[in-house]
Amino acid sequence: MREALNFVKFGSRSLGFIALAITVGALVLAPQAQAQPWGAWILTDLGTPGDYIEIPHSTDLNPTEQITVEGWIDVSAASGCQSLVGKGWTDAWWVGICSGTIRSYLRGSSSVRDAGVLSGGWHHIAVTYNGIKRRHYIDGEEVGSWAEEGPLTTNTDAMRIGSDVDWSPTPDGAIDQIRIWSVARNVLQLRETINQQISDPMPGLEAVYEMNGATDELGGHSGSVVGSPGFLTFPVAIGCETTDTSLCLDGRLAASVTWRTNSGTEGVGHVVPGFAANSGNFWFFNPVNWEMLVKTVNGCTNNNHRWVFSAATTNVQYRLTVTDVVAGAQRIYFNYLGISAPAVTDTQSLATCP
Repeated sequence: MREALNFVKFGSRSLGFIALAITVGALVLAPQAQAQPWGAWILTDLGTPGDYIEIPHSTDLNPTEQITVEGWIDVSAASGCQSLVGKGWTDAWWVGICSGTIRSYLRGSSSVRDAGVLSGGWHHIAVTYNGIKRRHYIDGEEVGSWAEEGPLTTNTDAMRIGSDVDWSPTPDGAIDQIRIWSVARNVLQLRETINQQISDPMPGLEAVYEMNGATDELGGHSGSVVGSPGFLTFPVAIGCETTDTSLCLDGRLAASVTWRTNSGTEGVGHVVPGFAANSGNFWFFNPVNWEMLVKTVNGCTNNNHRWVFSAATTNVQYRLTVTDVVAGAQRIYFNYLGISAPAVTDTQSLATCP
């Protein structure tokens, strides 16, 4: 179902409403709370290019040998190009969306690369360069690569999120968890932290922006909010209910799954009748051929978290979304094509107790 999400009032502008797709069964809305793994996120409007986050120039944010720029986005496929994060596309690096496709520049205006078409909803994107090859990723899958060699170019411009000093058009949608690295992360490293918050130093990690404002979680490269962008969180609810495509577990954890085969066929998981209060099964292709078990455990007395477990007998790609509708928190788990799905045993999943 679709529910209206409230903006937080920020600066002098009182922000309105936006409708985002979120499968949580039937909801009764209540005051909002922080969501995981994203917390709050910045929401920009295509028609207001003056709303963005600006971070002062630093050589840490303009590496010359290797780079990874990654983040979570939920943007509309508007015509033209919009800036997600950049440090001056004409002479340094930039990542944006052009008519629904990821575009990157790493050596100024002559270095354009396009690959990766985005569908609706939240997606993780990444652009990497390891000194010999540039790559684009969506949700931990490589969607484009190009052989390139040589150092990256630099400038002294500020870095912007939701804009660029050389290209002000903002995206129509949401941006979160922007991370800048001076190393090229490989696909396994990207997948390892795709749905995890990072707030502690890691080798090559230069800055992390969780979009609760303009703060760098590592402390070295905080910036400032320009204009009056919206800062949004998931809605919360009194509870949820199980439907044909959504399990409601423990009265508050809504689980749904989408899948894709190697032939490109896509679909949604359907709930198997006979589910329990804290566990249930999904089928993908046939009602009598079950694909996935999902269960949750109230671990609040153990480690102050709600736990998520799943086991799937499949090697198709899937995206499992678990939403705590009472706290307004969410986790997304992926399996990738051709890989036998590993068990999920996430005891640090949702810090949403009591």
